[in-house]
Amino acid sequence: MLFILLCIVGSCIIKHLTTKFTTPFPYSFLLLTYGIFIGILAKYVFLNEEKEIIYTWSHTDPHSMLMIFVPPLIYESSFNIDYHIFKKYLWHFLFLTIPGVIFSTAITGLVVKSFETSFDWISCFILGSILSATDPIAVINILQNLGVSKKLLILIEGESLLNDGTAYTVFVLLKYGVNNTITFPYIVETFSQLTFGGIVFGIFMGFLFNNIIKRIYDNNIVELSFSIVSCYITFYISEHLLHLSGILSIVSHGLYISYTGRTGTTPSLRTTLEHLWEFLSYVINNIIFVLAGVIIFLNVSYDNIHGSDIGYLFILYICLNICRIILVSFLYIFFRKIGYGLSKMDAIILSLSGLRGEITLLLSLIVKLEFELSEEIKDKICFYSFGIVILTILVNSSIVKFITNQNISNNKQEELLDEQI
Repeated sequence: MLFILLCIVGSCIIKHLTTKFTTPFPYSFLLLTYGIFIGILAKYVFLNEEKEIIYTWSHTDPHSMLMIFVPPLIYESSFNIDYHIFKKYLWHFLFLTIPGVIFSTAITGLVVKSFETSFDWISCFILGSILSATDPIAVINILQNLGVSKKLLILIEGESLLNDGTAYTVFVLLKYGVNNTITFPYIVETFSQLTFGGIVFGIFMGFLFNNIIKRIYDNNIVELSFSIVSCYITFYISEHLLHLSGILSIVSHGLYISYTGRTGTTPSLRTTLEHLWEFLSYVINNIIFVLAGVIIFLNVSYDNIHGSDIGYLFILYICLNICRIILVSFLYIFFRKIGYGLSKMDAIILSLSGLRGEITLLLSLIVKLEFELSEEIKDKICFYSFGIVILTILVNSSIVKFITNQNISNNKQEELLDEQI
């Protein structure tokens, strides 16, 4: 309870201060820093009882964290997305996610292998899959505040939803390869089961719960409860009982509800439902980033991290950005002709919006606390994962803000000149 209170109170204070005062640091980065501060307090200041609570949280089973934290985060995004705009961008999403994740995983793995001689190939590609999961929440917040088009926001957020599901699927495939030989038939069979099975099951659960909630009609507490329970049940059955992709099941479940226009919910309750999911997503996002900061300080052994690894971290960061720029530049030729198209400015913002966040942090924690790899490899995977999250949040979001501001300013100047002419 102490840790949850520290997370909520601390994050509320940080949120208030960042709203009231201008700061160059994104909110997510400040949460990570706050988590590191709690870790310092736990190690050097807190008494035994308080220290034990923080240490217990820092060693929480990663699958429990995945089960508790991921479903609401994914469901809130897919549930609130505009389905009709999402459908128009479907080909954009498919090309950015499936080939994009495979390309990013492969290139990142090759780059890691070039400087990390202690890593075997499977460890390199595991790190590549972890770093392929994107979380553009910081960029989306910036773009929303600057008033960019809703279509661009949905393009970035929709890509992230499917990207996370695909990256997690690749991660699960590679996890099997730690103690086993991965064969091509295994890859095809397991990938198909996880992805297509997960999507179909999610749609079925969306249909099922939408019809259940329809029959409850005008019972607010029960409807809200079922909305929350439905996302956890979908994830649990998909992930643990059917061995499908729980993330993709949640995505398709939420998209189905978006497709129906939430007709199963009492009309007067729909706004409340949106606020409820927004609140849950906000709290869970805060807890994940604060907990990640605690784990960075308490769990990662820095005896295994050397000065050269900091340089390798920056090489990895540059590599990830180059991969994304190459991918978007190549696909831009096709994207501008399908769906809503894609302007050059939107393509630039899309190239820079590949921030890493909660999924990257959680997957690296699964490696740290569960995988049968050497402690050195696990510590370095956590170090590179946390480092990339921090760098993308700090650097990419700042560049996106600058470019978008410049573009808006230039457009206003052009409009002013046109009026004068």
